[in-house]
Amino acid sequence: MTEVWKYIVRPIAIGGMLVGAGYTLFRMRKSLSAGIARSVSDVKKAATGGSVTTDRIDRDIPFNWIMVGIAVVAIATSSILQSWLQLFLLLYLLFWHSSSQLFRVTL
Repeated sequence: MTEVWKYIVRPIAIGGMLVGAGYTLFRMRKSLSAGIARSVSDVKKAATGGSVTTDRIDRDIPFNWIMVGIAVVAIATSSILQSWLQLFLLLYLLFWHSSSQLFRVTL
């Protein structure tokens, strides 16, 4: 079974992922080249001291906002995980631990 996985399934899966990535990049070639050209021209303008004007919808979110968002999502995720772990521990103690006590035979 491991030989089939190693020599047949895995190469087909890797090839499928590579073909999918190549196809996606090929389909996005126009927008990728336009974005790279615009960023290079903006860097050249900024290096010469010229002002770079961008539309409101083309500006990125400030990095500080991104970090605050990541922190909020991390706190929310950890609190959800903690509540689930507490629930599973409670269920384990109520059902599994107590039912194993019922089936013990004392000699």
